[in-house]
Amino acid sequence: ADADDGASAIADAFHAAGTYDAWRDAVARCAGFPVVLVTMYAAMVPPLLPILPDVANFILMLGGPTSAGKTSSLMVAASPWGRPEIGAEGMIHTWDITRVALERTAATQHCIPLLIDDTKRAKDAKEVPQTVYDLASGKGRGRGSLDGIRQSTQWRTVMITTGESPLTSADEAGGTRGRVIDIFGSPFGRTDAETGKLVAELTATVRENYGHAGPRYVAMLHGCRRDWDRVRKRYAELHRQWRERAGDNRIAGRLAAYFAALELAGRMTHKLFDLRGDALENLLAVWGSIQTDIEVADPAKRALAQLRSWAGSHAAEFWGRHEMHETRENSSVKVPMRGWMGAWPDGDGWTAIGFYPNKLEDVLRELGHEPQGIIKAWKQRGWLKLYADGRNIKVTVYRDRVRLICVRRDAFDSLDGREA
Repeated sequence: ADADDGASAIADAFHAAGTYDAWRDAVARCAGFPVVLVTMYAAMVPPLLPILPDVANFILMLGGPTSAGKTSSLMVAASPWGRPEIGAEGMIHTWDITRVALERTAATQHCIPLLIDDTKRAKDAKEVPQTVYDLASGKGRGRGSLDGIRQSTQWRTVMITTGESPLTSADEAGGTRGRVIDIFGSPFGRTDAETGKLVAELTATVRENYGHAGPRYVAMLHGCRRDWDRVRKRYAELHRQWRERAGDNRIAGRLAAYFAALELAGRMTHKLFDLRGDALENLLAVWGSIQTDIEVADPAKRALAQLRSWAGSHAAEFWGRHEMHETRENSSVKVPMRGWMGAWPDGDGWTAIGFYPNKLEDVLRELGHEPQGIIKAWKQRGWLKLYADGRNIKVTVYRDRVRLICVRRDAFDSLDGREA
């Protein structure tokens, strides 16, 4: 009875409200934000999985600082299927759910995306990689009952989740690396006031208009049952193309299967809902942004790549790229709410990004790294700009001359195989 009650509560979130047209107009505003659209493609993959038996369950992770639009992207991805709210009345769960409850939810939502917000809410952070591994396996553990061993549950799904740190960085054994598409940074590219307004309007609209697109998508798939062989052949061709892009990288080769499924779902989504833009173009943007992470197992390089993305989404917090308060009478420097991160000269002639040591350590911890070891490795490899005696150089930040940990531009450029 408890299990039935739980399934009923889950099912209550899957209903429609508002209008399809209002939902479609809102999603159309996501053109130009590849990560947001790719997140929605991921939500449209699960109904394809019975047609594509060779595609395994996988996880799409949106990682980055708070207030960067990750949860709003999760709501957009949820909105085709049901109420895009977090908690008991919505279809977005949180990481304080138990593993048993998560398995039951996945089984109940068979062939529907599983959305879980904020890994930081997990009671035990070390449990997250194992939970991800279990969900990707598609089969629950056999458990004892009064009558013997209870039959294990099964599911086909794509899990979409969020957190401050990349999901794979918490997995010391590396078991999740070939199962997770780890995207770091703001899904909306920027975190300025104009973007914040757009995100707020988008979120408000999908919270009032939802649950229409998913049923249309499933009806379209069932309506073309005679063409499923063609769908499988199309997927095979897309998979071949993504394997070629992956080259000889083993992890990228595993992710190629997921990107092929995302492209297939994305093309169907754009066509069915008449959305602007191109699914492949959006996916290539994401593929390019994660290439460094999936090509390097080296923690120092991985941390450097993640720091580059982090700095790009927080540019206004650095002296030199700061914003100004403009009034009719004068202008003044807009000091970031949590203070300066360091210094980053404006324009294209910069040679290093300077970080206050304590701020850099905090960021590296947020990204899932041990700061002292990473900074030491960077110093040994010549990636830091130092005085001849090995000390950190002095840089001007606002009105002060201070010592910063300055990460060289040619170190960042080396991630792309470029010269300084």
